[in-house]
Amino acid sequence: MSKLADLIFQRDRLREELSKIEKEISVLTQKTSSLNLPFAHETPNDTDQQKPSNSTPLTPQQKISLFYDLFKGRSDVFAERWESFYDTQKAGYSPICVKRSAEFRRPYSFCKNCPDKRYKSLTTKDIEQHLLGNKTVGTYPLVNGRYCPFAVIDLDEDDWRNDAKAILECAEKFGISAYPEI
Repeated sequence: MSKLADLIFQRDRLREELSKIEKEISVLTQKTSSLNLPFAHETPNDTDQQKPSNSTPLTPQQKISLFYDLFKGRSDVFAERWESFYDTQKAGYSPICVKRSAEFRRPYSFCKNCPDKRYKSLTTKDIEQHLLGNKTVGTYPLVNGRYCPFAVIDLDEDDWRNDAKAILECAEKFGISAYPEI
């Protein structure tokens, strides 16, 4: 599914590039009209067919697969956001232990001292619940202790648009796939 995401974003970038090229051709065509060049006024007959069409919306399963592929981390564990029962200002993420599943809730403090930690793997149901906003999950992106397949950057300042543009330009320069979310 990451291949699909890469192709979709590559297609969108190519459409933007095509649009820029067509504008440049239009400007140059106007400048060269007095030269009577045989190719100066030629445009493809099927320009209407080349216009971007609305893509078919992804199915829920495709969205889950796309999310999983874009944010793929360790397969043996994932984290879930928690909030303290005692201090409303205290919150964080902790790995989900099989012993601490929905049926057997106990405080996280027990988990960190447990000698028998068995972590829960991320499932499509977990991702679905995350995408629906029912829970917040996080992945551990360091795979095999040495490889990080993605990075997430949160831009909150007033000039976030400029920062995002700079990041996208840098990613494109180095051939790195980038997926902005607004």
